[in-house]
Amino acid sequence: MNNILEIPPGQVIIKQEEPGNGFYVLLSGNLDVYRDNVLLTSFHDRGTIFGEMSGILNEPRTSTIIARSFAKVVFVSSRDMFEFIHDTPDIGVKVIKTLAKRLVRTSKKFVSRSDTLSPEIIEMRGRRIKENMLDNIKGLGPARRRALDLQFETIDNLKNASLDELKSVEGIGGNMAEHLHSILHKL
Repeated sequence: MNNILEIPPGQVIIKQEEPGNGFYVLLSGNLDVYRDNVLLTSFHDRGTIFGEMSGILNEPRTSTIIARSFAKVVFVSSRDMFEFIHDTPDIGVKVIKTLAKRLVRTSKKFVSRSDTLSPEIIEMRGRRIKENMLDNIKGLGPARRRALDLQFETIDNLKNASLDELKSVEGIGGNMAEHLHSILHKL
């Protein structure tokens, strides 16, 4: 059902993009994890489970794992996985905990990255919001939207514009300025 494999240093255990056909449990040794030939991390803790996501989902491997030192691993094939987990429920619990920890870590990275977006990305998002908002205003065609964009640059600047500032934009008359001012100050 499962095989204990002895892996020499430098040997690839899992190759990125290859089909998943099971998962591994580290018994001993040090392993390196690469994605797109970039070293992401290393691990050496006995009982570490790896390759489980693609093993469970039968999807391509998301990283390459190479033995840094002599290693021993247990390989559990996808075909035998559920029987193995049934026979060793502590491994099943460990797989669930491993998946949950990875989900939490990924979620934290996602939130962290969205908190540190570059000014260019923030500006692009603001521009899209402004463009979408302006698209829905009757009588405000592409030329007027461009003129507003050039004058105010951001949605916040546009929202904070006075009636007189709106009237001063080329192509925006008094009636359109009043209409825009009324809409923008409801937001």
